[in-house]
Amino acid sequence: MVNVLFCAIFMVASLVSFTSAFNLGGVQRAFLGLYRGILDASVVVADINGSYQGQPHFDLNHLSNDLDIYFLNNLKPYCVDFAYELIPGGAYLPQPTQVEIALDVEVSLWVNKHYHAYFSLERNEDNG
Repeated sequence: MVNVLFCAIFMVASLVSFTSAFNLGGVQRAFLGLYRGILDASVVVADINGSYQGQPHFDLNHLSNDLDIYFLNNLKPYCVDFAYELIPGGAYLPQPTQVEIALDVEVSLWVNKHYHAYFSLERNEDNG
């Protein structure tokens, strides 16, 4: 009888650990696989008239809207709750050329994770 109880406890613990690991893997795939096109689409180089705007920079409103859609679609099946924050880099510039994304995820009652990603604009210039 003790063996049956031990086996039942072991099976439940295995199922819970598998589910948590599967959900954490999904969250990690969604965050680390963040499509670079979302960030590239939020870079502003010219205004509506096509005139040069100076240094390229991230449009944080556009980026935030796109990240809302991306995270809702990709994290919804894996977590209970999530929150992210866009942290503009280069505080001395009025228009950020660097951005950090901090993501807090609650996978289950016992499992919470925190992720960071740092993105910057890379500019290619010819020196000739």
